[in-house]
Amino acid sequence: MKKVLKGKVYCTETAKEVARIENGCIFYHSVKILFPKKTGEYFLYEKNVVDESIEPYTKEEADAWLKRHKAEIEETKKT
Repeated sequence: MKKVLKGKVYCTETAKEVARIENGCIFYHSVKILFPKKTGEYFLYEKNVVDESIEPYTKEEADAWLKRHKAEIEETKKT
């Protein structure tokens, strides 16, 4: 997905994934992926069955997200 927000480009095809959380089953699936930008900023990509979005994050917000979701990230890595 590629999106421009406030003049800044966010692209999941060119960014390298930092962390991923996947939840769901055969009827419902959601994914959250944290990506860094070359500028030092981050963005969170979220996708579920009906929608997808991108939310810009600062370095501090990205660090807080990683800390808050550490257990879910580790669980996703196991699957």
